[in-house]
Amino acid sequence: MARDRDGVLREARDILSQSEDLERKAGLAVQLHDADLAYHEAAERLSAAYDAALDGGWSPAQLGELGLSRPRHPEAIGKRPTRIARRR
Repeated sequence: MARDRDGVLREARDILSQSEDLERKAGLAVQLHDADLAYHEAAERLSAAYDAALDGGWSPAQLGELGLSRPRHPEAIGKRPTRIARRR
């Protein structure tokens, strides 16, 4: 049975819409990964700076008086459960 022209066009629009949604989601995933990577790199630099201050003779109490504390290390990229896995 032949499909009518409007039905074919409707299906084509649906497929294009799905493709655009996938592209948008892929772009967001790349941006999130880049932001996550930058966050981890900054945390490593802060940790190294804190350790250098300790090695330079500063005490944790002195650093604390300046409002500084030992940076907490974020979980490694890829070690956290995905958003889908967390919903379960």
